[in-house]
Amino acid sequence: MANPHHEEKSEQGMEDTARRVGEKAAEQTSHIGQAATDQTARAGQAAAEVGEEVARASANLLKQNARRYRAHGAPVWNRRPR
Repeated sequence: MANPHHEEKSEQGMEDTARRVGEKAAEQTSHIGQAATDQTARAGQAAAEVGEEVARASANLLKQNARRYRAHGAPVWNRRPR
């Protein structure tokens, strides 16, 4: 006949192992989630910086075009032939 005390120890050992594996998996999942959050934040920051640069470049081009228009009249493609 099997020793009930030995079966209890074996069952307890399996439960302990399962708990440790679960805790380790939860910890790894947490680290992965944090890494993904950090990476998303960095990507968002980079996108915001690029957007600001595009806005500045567009504003500068618009200013240049306005100056040229004031200095030279209508653009060449918009003038009537003489």
